[in-house]
Amino acid sequence: MNRQTFNIFLIVLAISLALTITVDASSKKCVKKPTKPKCISICCLSLGSPGWTNKVHDTSSYTPNINATTAQDCCDSCVDDPECLEWIFGTESGCNRIYNSNPLEDVCLSIMTVPSGILDPDSQGGVIRCSNSNECT
Repeated sequence: MNRQTFNIFLIVLAISLALTITVDASSKKCVKKPTKPKCISICCLSLGSPGWTNKVHDTSSYTPNINATTAQDCCDSCVDDPECLEWIFGTESGCNRIYNSNPLEDVCLSIMTVPSGILDPDSQGGVIRCSNSNECT
């Protein structure tokens, strides 16, 4: 096969391939796939599970969150907020999320304490994102 015949062969092959791809693509229909079931995290399932151990770092950097009405809601709201490190929930004070908002104080390096009595006598809480603790995420 000479060079001119070979070039013609390549051109015909390229056109055939392009037509095949175009015809095949136009016959496909877009089908919406069913959504996957949501993965269940063991974080915040109940008191004692990761993220809800009733141990938090001692800090004064609290940010109130009035949307959570239970300890579990408060824990879940902290998990959903990528900046939230810890949470404390009390029946009187509601949900308080803890962030590294003070550049002079690293919350995760503070000593661990129990949350009861920090805000309310019945406060509960847990650590979500401190690597030196029982991390959740």
